[in-house]
Formats: sequence, structure tokens, C-alpha cells
Amino acid sequence: MARVGIIACRHYWYHGCPGFQSHILCFLAQLEQKGPLGRLRKGRIVSLRPCPGCPGDRITELAADMLAQDNVQVFALASCLFLASHCPEAVQLGKKIEAAFGRPVLMGTYIAADKAVGCRSVRRALPGIPSVPECLRQLGNLSYWCSLPSG
Repeated sequence: MARVGIIACRHYWYHGCPGFQSHILCFLAQLEQKGPLGRLRKGRIVSLRPCPGCPGDRITELAADMLAQDNVQVFALASCLFLASHCPEAVQLGKKIEAAFGRPVLMGTYIAADKAVGCRSVRRALPGIPSVPECLRQLGNLSYWCSLPSG
């Protein structure tokens, strides 16, 4: 089973995911096997962290930390980096990670990068939307929860 590490946009990390709820679409993509992350059938999200910040020049340091701490085998740049061309450096940053560590980098999680550039946000109407405590219960085995900053 491939160990997946997701790198999300720092701005959206602290100001709210432009997708459905906060960071939930990345997990739904894997669960429902949709989008770039969903096509990775034998993947398990083991790390979800924000980019160090614009212009992303320290992203290889973050990737190295994810390799060392979480034994990440596949990286995924979250779709929020690509929405409405939010991060013009995202594709180059993904290539930089691939070159530095020889690990594959998925361009997008729930929406592929080339489709996300035309969207400002993503909305999904889901019946029975789980509450935050229910999401935490379902995803409680992920090691990154304990390292999220509070507030």
C-alpha cells in the first residue's frame, strides 16, 4: 500500500479550503476513488501538511521532512494549489520534488491540475454530511492530526 503525503496551499490551510468543508475533498477523492488521488487505488494518506509559503522555495525541505517522519512514498499537491491558477509555481514545485527524491507527485487530489485552473472553488452537495467529530473519529488513525496547529 502506497503511503501518500499531501501538500496543501498554506493560504487555504489557514483561511479555509476552497473545496467542500476543510480538506475533506482530498479524503473523499481517495474514498470514492475519484480524481488523481482516487486513481491511486492502493494508497493511504499518512500526511497532510501546508506548503511552507509563497513562492514555495522551501517545498523540498517539507518533502524531505515528510519522507523522514511519515515514510511518504507518493506525494500529492492538493487541488487547492491549482484552483484558478492560485499557485503559478505548483507544476514546477511538483517537478522539483520528483527530481529531488525520485518519488511520484500527483498534480491535484480531487480535481486534476489542468481542470482546476478553470475553477475558483468546488461545491458538492452530499447527503448525510458527517460532522467534524465524526470525521475525526473516522480519520483518527492519521498521524498528522496531532501536529496540526490549534486556533
